[in-house]
Amino acid sequence: MSFSLHAASPNPEHWERLEPLLKTYEADVRKVLPELTPAIEIYLDDSLIIEGEATGGFAYSPSIISFGFDEQYGDEQVVAESVKATLYHEGFHLVQGHTAHDRFAPYATVLDAAIYEGAATVFERLYTSATPRWGEYQLHTEEELESWKDAMSQIPIEQYWDTETGLWQKWAFYDPEDSQRWKLYKVGSWLVQRYIERSGKSIVNLRSMAASEIITTTA
Repeated sequence: MSFSLHAASPNPEHWERLEPLLKTYEADVRKVLPELTPAIEIYLDDSLIIEGEATGGFAYSPSIISFGFDEQYGDEQVVAESVKATLYHEGFHLVQGHTAHDRFAPYATVLDAAIYEGAATVFERLYTSATPRWGEYQLHTEEELESWKDAMSQIPIEQYWDTETGLWQKWAFYDPEDSQRWKLYKVGSWLVQRYIERSGKSIVNLRSMAASEIITTTA
């Protein structure tokens, strides 16, 4: 079991600080996500750092995580907690099969992607000390969340992933039409939390569930 740097970084010295942090949390994350591949490759990509955060991540494939790492952010504890949260979030995606390449999670609409992102966000929150802003659905009314949910359920997943449509950026990150951020993550977190409350299952149980199963129970 190991992490390895697979690609050159604009700041290769970051790896010297990041690798020990990843290894600190490796055993614990593998206990709750035993399906993780024995070796996980890390691509360092500073463009993934989330504004206002120390890190950012992207599940590239079932064995590859692209990782943004700002070692200048905050104190040691803040950076360490952020690395842990990102590892747990992206590791959940690797097990789900919700990745950019070689994905195996089943999809039909954008709402399916929201569920997978919501599950990883809830997992990150429950298993680390993180309070991810992209999962703060409580800032919105049920009517607003329902309207976003209904809209996403009407968009075929192929349109969402098509780089020409701009839908990925709009729903996942920022919608310039209403200045709202992270709609996809917030709706997904809201529905996943509701599913957990209704089903009595833990968030770990959702790592191998299709989004459609969760949506049916929360409808």
